Amino acid sequence: MFKELLRLHRSQNAPIPLEDFNTEVLAGILKMYPDILERFCADLLGLPDEKYSIYTQLRQNISGQDPNCIIDFVLEGEYSICFIENKIESSEGYRQLQRYITALRENHKDKKHYLFYCTLYSDP
Repeated sequence: MFKELLRLHRSQNAPIPLEDFNTEVLAGILKMYPDILERFCADLLGLPDEKYSIYTQLRQNISGQDPNCIIDFVLEGEYSICFIENKIESSEGYRQLQRYITALRENHKDKKHYLFYCTLYSDP
């Protein structure tokens, strides 16, 4: 987890959104504690019982004129995939959730799709 946080800190010249740090900390905890990952997936998210791999800042290409996506947090199992978008003191980007739906449909046709939008403050 600490390597990812340090890499995130050094990777940009501009201020880094707080949500990126939040994402990396959550991913680090879930990677270190498989029992917590299992409960997080099953109890909190309601995902099917599978072994999930964790990815952060995952780039996804989509067709059309919309820009490609960078998904904050991804849980991928053999039969299911879950995108989680974290927001802290920011709002949804241009057609962001719609682009994520397109990315799920185009890039993960053989899996069951899940999409969660987590925000610290209400986003209209």
